[in-house]
Amino acid sequence: GWANRLIPILFAFFFVSLAYMTVNTYIDLYVSGNQLGDAAFTGLLASVGTICSFVACSAFGFTYGKLKTWITVPAYALIGAGILALYLAPGRGTALVVCGVMGAAWGTAYTYWFFRSTVVVPENMVGTATGLVTTANSLSYFPMPYLLTFLMSALGTENFAAILPVYAGIMAVVFALALVYKIANRKVDAE
Repeated sequence: GWANRLIPILFAFFFVSLAYMTVNTYIDLYVSGNQLGDAAFTGLLASVGTICSFVACSAFGFTYGKLKTWITVPAYALIGAGILALYLAPGRGTALVVCGVMGAAWGTAYTYWFFRSTVVVPENMVGTATGLVTTANSLSYFPMPYLLTFLMSALGTENFAAILPVYAGIMAVVFALALVYKIANRKVDAE
């Protein structure tokens, strides 16, 4: 039934939000830990991500028209690759490009989850589906500081960048599961 089509959206939203929003929220720790700049540079990174998210959200209709339900697959790949790039090549240029690319990918995925949640349920469940998607997003914020602190402690580091492979790993798993789901459900998703 419809729950089987909504639940993967909820899990994807939770885990992608956990990975992306941790990096986005704590980008100041990345900047300071790698001596990339000050609060102004951190603010610039946040602005670049927000502007690119705005552009991607604004272009969602066009992008969705081309990719349909596969739209999240490249978005997940870009977020995961971006997190990995921050880890492997710390630098101001990397941070600027990655924050822009990840912001666009986040805007695309975010828009898709809200849109798709209303399509996979009966009309009388649209409000509930939208509320559940919002709940999955909100719940992902709760463990962020605890997971971050735990990982930094477990790895014996005070550098935020050292834990980025964990978040890239989360995105790799989400990406792989999305591929499997899309292939297994290609006839259903074509509706």
